[in-house]
Amino acid sequence: MKGKAKGRAKKKKVPRIVIAAPGSGRGKTTFVSSLLALLKKHGEDVRAFKCGPDYIDPMFHESVLGIPSKNLDTFFCGPELLRASLYEDRGSINVIEGVMGLYDGIGMTEQASTYELARILNAPIILCVDAHGMGRSAAAVIKGFQAMDDAGLIRGVFLNRVSAGYYQKLAPWLEETCGIPVVGFLPNMPEAVLKSRHLGLESPEENEALAKLGKTAEMLEETLDLAKLKQVAESAEPLDVSVRFDDVLPPVSGTRAVVAVAKDEAFSFFYKDNLTALQKCGLELRFFSPMRDEKLPEGASALVLYGGYPELYAKELSANASMRESIRTACEGGMPVIAECGGFMYLQEKLKTADGTFDMVGVFPGSAENRGKLIRFGYVRGTDGMSHLRGHEFHHFDVDEPGSAWTMTREATGEEYPAMHVKNGVVAGFPHFYYYSDVSFVKRFAYAAEAFSNMTCAMGRIRL
Repeated sequence: MKGKAKGRAKKKKVPRIVIAAPGSGRGKTTFVSSLLALLKKHGEDVRAFKCGPDYIDPMFHESVLGIPSKNLDTFFCGPELLRASLYEDRGSINVIEGVMGLYDGIGMTEQASTYELARILNAPIILCVDAHGMGRSAAAVIKGFQAMDDAGLIRGVFLNRVSAGYYQKLAPWLEETCGIPVVGFLPNMPEAVLKSRHLGLESPEENEALAKLGKTAEMLEETLDLAKLKQVAESAEPLDVSVRFDDVLPPVSGTRAVVAVAKDEAFSFFYKDNLTALQKCGLELRFFSPMRDEKLPEGASALVLYGGYPELYAKELSANASMRESIRTACEGGMPVIAECGGFMYLQEKLKTADGTFDMVGVFPGSAENRGKLIRFGYVRGTDGMSHLRGHEFHHFDVDEPGSAWTMTREATGEEYPAMHVKNGVVAGFPHFYYYSDVSFVKRFAYAAEAFSNMTCAMGRIRL
């Protein structure tokens, strides 16, 4: 969504930093989550954000802070709304975790990169460098990244996997050579390494994140110059704020209908802004567990099944026959439903995993199974002829019939392909959409939920 300025832009003081790295797997999430814990311990009203469409890293932020982390994605929305997004969820200090390498965007461009976000937010960058096995070469890495930083945003360096003794030698030399402060380090801590799988890090629960991050945060207390880091965050120029989220989607007063939102270990991939959009449309959110609850929440007149890892909990999902029947009855009865990726897999007849084949809800014929390779990955634009949404796909599983009700376009290549099912009020497919890229979609969903709630039989007139 390209937000339009509402009057004159206002400059707001918002202390902020972006934690970036030369590439993936360099320790960003460990450093960021440990930093959040440390700032919280020191009484800061800290807020966390994640660059890009990732769902898992924000879970680690939330596990530490106890409040949701928020995605900031330059492909999903324009500069004005991004700045508003940061401002409206700001704290006394705001930590933004980057994605991939600092300059890595769509294709070989800067689009949707951490650096593009930092430029839009005018946010100072701390470069997290894995200096294990490096000496003078660490300066070559840092100076190489500085050479591409035409906005002068790289304001500090953090070193990962170096010993205390070596840090005392390396840090002063790097500061002199590169001309920016080195704010601290973490030593190599194998016992605190966060485990990964094909879609990224394993969940905080699987990783025993609180215990591991507790160790790294305790270490960071000794190895990080917190005052120096906060000084970098405070050096951020005032933020230009010209629009509000309410300008894009004015809130509807009063609750009109209840939407059941799946949320448990199997279904945990969602954007905070999407939940906010549902609420602003007048919907009351009621979370439930497809694994543990017997049926949909009482009074629900709409259903959202976001993504996650249903394949890891296929046995438990299959064993909960009463919930599967409750959801199937709702779908067949015309309840408006949104199902994304893992939620779409759950609506198939079968889910095939390494542990066997399990019965699922059965709204769509056929099965979902791991094809042993990445099926689709990257940013997409999708349209059903009415709404034009931006989103992201990332999955190794596929289904027998992915649908053809929407036309998808890959941003990186321009390739067009059919996707999505629209069936009796159910909208389902693999893409994860960002609702604020076109609020007409979520508005129609809310209208359909209200119609279903009022038993007006208006579903035939409201096409999803």
